[in-house]
Amino acid sequence: MKTTTLLTATVLACGMVCGLPALAQDRGAGIEWQKLTDEVVELIRTGQYDRGVVVAREALAVAEQNAGAEHPDTAESLSNLAVLYDSKAEHAKAEPLFKRALAIDEKALGADHPLVGPAGHGCRHRRARRTGRLHRHRG
Repeated sequence: MKTTTLLTATVLACGMVCGLPALAQDRGAGIEWQKLTDEVVELIRTGQYDRGVVVAREALAVAEQNAGAEHPDTAESLSNLAVLYDSKAEHAKAEPLFKRALAIDEKALGADHPLVGPAGHGCRHRRARRTGRLHRHRG
Protein backbone atom coordinates (compact mmCIF):
# COMPACT_ATOMS: atom_id res chain seq x y z
CA MET A 1 0.00 0.00 0.00
CA LYS A 2 2.86 2.37 0.81
CA THR A 3 4.35 1.71 -2.64
CA THR A 4 1.06 2.57 -4.36
CA THR A 5 0.73 5.79 -2.37
CA LEU A 6 4.34 6.74 -3.08
CA LEU A 7 3.93 5.94 -6.77
CA THR A 8 0.76 8.01 -6.96
CA ALA A 9 2.46 10.97 -5.27
CA THR A 10 5.46 10.66 -7.59
CA VAL A 11 3.26 10.51 -10.66
CA LEU A 12 1.23 13.53 -9.59
CA ALA A 13 4.43 15.47 -8.91
CA CYS A 14 5.72 14.54 -12.36
CA GLY A 15 2.47 15.84 -13.86
CA MET A 16 2.82 19.16 -12.08
CA VAL A 17 6.44 19.56 -13.12
CA CYS A 18 5.74 18.55 -16.69
CA GLY A 19 2.98 21.14 -17.07
CA LEU A 20 0.10 18.70 -17.39
CA PRO A 21 -2.56 21.00 -15.93
CA ALA A 22 -2.31 23.09 -19.09
CA LEU A 23 -2.75 19.98 -21.20
CA ALA A 24 -5.82 18.95 -19.24
CA GLN A 25 -7.63 22.03 -20.50
CA ASP A 26 -7.20 20.86 -24.11
CA ARG A 27 -8.60 17.35 -23.74
CA GLY A 28 -10.36 16.01 -26.76
CA ALA A 29 -11.13 12.31 -26.30
CA GLY A 30 -14.13 12.87 -24.06
CA ILE A 31 -15.84 11.42 -21.03
CA GLU A 32 -16.06 7.85 -22.34
CA TRP A 33 -12.29 7.84 -22.91
CA GLN A 34 -11.69 9.25 -19.42
CA LYS A 35 -13.85 6.54 -17.81
CA LEU A 36 -12.05 3.82 -19.74
CA THR A 37 -8.67 5.30 -18.83
CA ASP A 38 -9.67 5.41 -15.16
CA GLU A 39 -10.67 1.75 -15.41
CA VAL A 40 -7.30 0.90 -16.98
CA VAL A 41 -5.53 2.59 -14.06
CA GLU A 42 -7.51 0.53 -11.57
CA LEU A 43 -6.91 -2.70 -13.47
CA ILE A 44 -3.18 -2.07 -13.51
CA ARG A 45 -3.22 -1.15 -9.83
CA THR A 46 -4.88 -4.48 -9.03
CA GLY A 47 -2.70 -6.53 -11.39
CA GLN A 48 -5.50 -7.43 -13.81
CA TYR A 49 -3.33 -7.03 -16.90
CA ASP A 50 -5.29 -9.21 -19.34
CA ARG A 51 -8.51 -7.30 -18.69
CA GLY A 52 -6.48 -4.08 -18.70
CA VAL A 53 -5.30 -4.77 -22.25
CA VAL A 54 -8.89 -5.18 -23.43
CA VAL A 55 -10.02 -1.93 -21.81
CA ALA A 56 -6.87 -0.07 -22.90
CA ARG A 57 -7.46 -1.08 -26.52
CA GLU A 58 -11.00 0.24 -26.23
CA ALA A 59 -9.72 3.51 -24.72
CA LEU A 60 -7.22 3.81 -27.58
CA ALA A 61 -9.97 3.32 -30.18
CA VAL A 62 -12.11 6.00 -28.51
CA ALA A 63 -9.17 8.42 -28.32
CA GLU A 64 -8.32 7.91 -31.99
CA GLN A 65 -11.95 8.32 -33.03
CA ASN A 66 -12.77 11.33 -30.83
CA ALA A 67 -9.48 13.22 -30.68
CA GLY A 68 -7.52 11.90 -33.66
CA ALA A 69 -4.47 9.75 -34.21
CA GLU A 70 -2.03 12.57 -33.38
CA HIS A 71 -3.63 13.88 -30.15
CA PRO A 72 -1.92 13.65 -26.73
CA ASP A 73 -4.88 11.57 -25.43
CA THR A 74 -4.06 9.00 -28.09
CA ALA A 75 -0.43 9.11 -26.96
CA GLU A 76 -1.54 8.53 -23.37
CA SER A 77 -3.67 5.57 -24.43
CA LEU A 78 -0.78 4.11 -26.41
CA SER A 79 1.54 4.54 -23.44
CA ASN A 80 -0.99 2.90 -21.10
CA LEU A 81 -1.38 -0.07 -23.43
CA ALA A 82 2.41 -0.35 -23.70
CA VAL A 83 2.71 -0.41 -19.91
CA LEU A 84 0.23 -3.27 -19.77
CA TYR A 85 2.18 -5.26 -22.35
CA ASP A 86 5.41 -4.52 -20.48
CA SER A 87 3.77 -5.74 -17.26
CA LYS A 88 2.90 -8.99 -19.04
CA ALA A 89 6.52 -9.29 -20.29
CA GLU A 90 5.33 -8.76 -23.88
CA HIS A 91 8.07 -6.26 -24.61
CA ALA A 92 7.95 -6.70 -28.39
CA LYS A 93 4.36 -5.44 -28.33
CA ALA A 94 5.12 -2.62 -25.89
CA GLU A 95 8.09 -1.01 -27.63
CA PRO A 96 6.36 0.18 -30.85
CA LEU A 97 3.51 1.59 -28.76
CA PHE A 98 5.94 3.55 -26.58
CA LYS A 99 7.69 4.84 -29.72
CA ARG A 100 4.43 5.89 -31.37
CA ALA A 101 3.29 7.65 -28.19
CA LEU A 102 6.57 9.51 -27.95
CA ALA A 103 6.37 10.53 -31.62
CA ILE A 104 2.86 11.92 -31.09
CA ASP A 105 3.97 13.87 -28.03
CA GLU A 106 6.98 15.25 -29.92
CA LYS A 107 4.76 16.39 -32.79
CA ALA A 108 1.93 17.75 -30.64
CA LEU A 109 3.99 19.33 -27.87
CA GLY A 110 7.40 19.96 -29.39
CA ALA A 111 10.74 18.30 -28.74
CA ASP A 112 11.56 20.67 -25.86
CA HIS A 113 8.34 20.09 -23.89
CA PRO A 114 8.94 18.46 -20.48
CA LEU A 115 6.79 15.45 -21.42
CA VAL A 116 9.06 14.82 -24.37
CA GLY A 117 12.42 16.16 -23.22
CA PRO A 118 15.52 16.98 -25.22
CA ALA A 119 16.86 13.42 -24.96
CA GLY A 120 13.71 12.02 -26.58
CA HIS A 121 12.67 10.13 -23.47
CA GLY A 122 9.78 12.14 -22.09
CA CYS A 123 8.49 12.13 -18.54
CA ARG A 124 5.41 10.06 -19.43
CA HIS A 125 7.29 7.36 -21.29
CA ARG A 126 10.38 7.28 -19.07
CA ARG A 127 8.30 6.86 -15.91
CA ALA A 128 6.11 4.20 -17.49
CA ARG A 129 9.13 2.20 -18.61
CA ARG A 130 10.98 2.55 -15.30
CA THR A 131 8.07 1.72 -13.00
CA GLY A 132 6.07 -0.62 -15.21
CA ARG A 133 3.08 1.51 -14.30
CA LEU A 134 1.17 4.09 -16.19
CA HIS A 135 0.86 7.52 -14.73
CA ARG A 136 -2.22 9.49 -13.96
CA HIS A 137 -2.11 13.19 -14.35
CA ARG A 138 -5.74 14.05 -13.83
CA GLY A 139 -7.82 13.55 -10.72
